[in-house]
Amino acid sequence: VWVLSGDHPGNRTTLLYNPFDFVILHCEEWIDYYADCVNNLYVTPHYGYINHPHKWTGYYDHIMDRMLKRTKGIICLSEEIKTLFESAGYKGKLAVCNNGAEDNFQRHCITYNKAICLGKIDKDDRKGQVKLLKNYPQSGDVQIDFVGPNENPEFLTELAKVPNCKYLGSWAKADLYDNLSSYTCMVLMSNGEAD
Repeated sequence: VWVLSGDHPGNRTTLLYNPFDFVILHCEEWIDYYADCVNNLYVTPHYGYINHPHKWTGYYDHIMDRMLKRTKGIICLSEEIKTLFESAGYKGKLAVCNNGAEDNFQRHCITYNKAICLGKIDKDDRKGQVKLLKNYPQSGDVQIDFVGPNENPEFLTELAKVPNCKYLGSWAKADLYDNLSSYTCMVLMSNGEAD
């Protein structure tokens, strides 16, 4: 078994010269690149709007078509995604591996009035961090810590306007497990998730 998360120098060469039983691809955009050199290509789709076909662009319609035609199996992040592929007539193997963090993180005393907004801060504001900041009351008594890679310049502008919110940058998985339970709740205003 070999697990891939996109293109990396040497991946294709390694696949051409090593007979893996099957390969799991975690970046569905690369299906065509790898399908030609792998007999048993499985994919785990991570597109946030996968359960919202009305939000797909023509580009993702193409990706979906490639998953249906060029893979031997799909590992779905939820039962709903599995149902989507069944409804689309997928003939390969389907399995579910639920999305989310494992429950093996450190336990802390509850810190009241503290929330975390965890996720990539993208240019399209898909997870709603900028929207949250624009609508957060100036006198809000709950501290919100934002964690995740920031690709949206508007986020930092809006963050500067809200005194009770902080940006903590990206965390490694170990940091997530060490710190997540020190928050009272998690805030996620996402337009769509792959689960």
